[in-house]
Amino acid sequence: MRNRKGGNATYNVPLEKLSQEIKRYIKMGYSVGDLTFNQSMPDEHLLIQGELMLRPFGYYLLYSIVKKPMNIALKEEPKHAHGLEALSLLKTNLWSQSYTDLMDLLDIYSESVIEFGAYDLAVGDLPHRNTIIWEVRNY
Repeated sequence: MRNRKGGNATYNVPLEKLSQEIKRYIKMGYSVGDLTFNQSMPDEHLLIQGELMLRPFGYYLLYSIVKKPMNIALKEEPKHAHGLEALSLLKTNLWSQSYTDLMDLLDIYSESVIEFGAYDLAVGDLPHRNTIIWEVRNY
């Protein structure tokens, strides 16, 4: 659960506690219209998560293997990989089709940052993939 104004997020809210969390956000000054909701991926199945980008010096991967939501994991234990090391980490952790999808996105959006999470099980609607692409964004 997040608010659109930024700054606050609550993870893994059980359905039976959702109304209590909404009330807590309202007490903090947010309206119900400020709130957004999503179903989280299974953090206990995370292999690697991070941001891949193409820089003038080549591939750059900011990542973490901490099994927590990405913004928390990247604060607690950020890691960096460049060039072939970055590609090797991706090839080791992403299933073949997920790796191809990620590289295809980077080819199309070479100026962008691609945010992803890879898991030890199949995820998403497409078969043979263990990776969710969270964002493709430009700075």
